Amino acid sequence: MKFASGIWQIHPFAEGNTRSTAVFIVKYLQTFGFAIQNDVFADHSWYFRNALVRTNYNNLPKGIHATAHYLELFFENLLMGTRHELKNRNLHVDNTDSRIQSAGIALGIFAAQTGGAAGIGKCLWKYRHR
Repeated sequence: MKFASGIWQIHPFAEGNTRSTAVFIVKYLQTFGFAIQNDVFADHSWYFRNALVRTNYNNLPKGIHATAHYLELFFENLLMGTRHELKNRNLHVDNTDSRIQSAGIALGIFAAQTGGAAGIGKCLWKYRHR
């Protein structure tokens, strides 16, 4: 997920970064034998773009933490044929998805207990590797 969001995050163009990222990912996966077409990206382009944003967006004072959860759902649909519901309303930062919110709460508690940025890094590592 970080690979795809990292490509998008570079933002080399004034317009078309999400479309360029989608084309790159399709071509990249095709080189490994995946029979992937652009239709999943086209059908869910706004969701894909917002999932990329959520993968990179943090606002720690407001308790908002980057999460690859939504991008993972997108790629599970793309690569594994799952049928996760990909709705933009689920990506709102005020969404009450307990898995995402609990990570933010745990992050704040852990940072307070361990002393700031170092604690945040440890908490992120623990959350991503559980």
